[in-house]
Amino acid sequence: MRAGILGGLVVAAALSVTATAGAQTPFKQGDNYIGPSVSLSTYGSTVAIGGHFEHALKEHVGIGAAVEYYSYGCGVADCSIKYFSLAGTVAYHFDVHNEKIDVSAGGALGYNVVSCDTIYGDLCKDGSILIGGFGALRYFVKENIALVARAGYGLGYLSAGVDFRF
Repeated sequence: MRAGILGGLVVAAALSVTATAGAQTPFKQGDNYIGPSVSLSTYGSTVAIGGHFEHALKEHVGIGAAVEYYSYGCGVADCSIKYFSLAGTVAYHFDVHNEKIDVSAGGALGYNVVSCDTIYGDLCKDGSILIGGFGALRYFVKENIALVARAGYGLGYLSAGVDFRF
């Protein structure tokens, strides 16, 4: 968890030093961002698919939601574990004075729905609380389209996606 947050803060510091002075920030109060993502999942070293939504609540603060799904085998025949994760998110967006770059760090709180399919039935109907932290970087290739990279803990370790601003 600390490595993901620290990574996001390092990226933010590096970009703020090299940023272009006088440019506008792309994160604007009232804007919304939504898009799909592909991640290395937190458990099982497998790929997760998901999506993120964020609303720019204030000039530097965004709130949103994230969802991910992934599954992996247990190492024995006819066994798989499936996760469906849903979380609320909050993020602080740094002013790096670059109209194409949006850097943020934040946290997530949610729930993992877990199911285990085995030859003996579903042995793990429980879920678990999801607590996480992340650093994120959006690079706007067009005014309303951004490539996104996230690093952290709780949802996926490393994530890449596309966000659409509206």
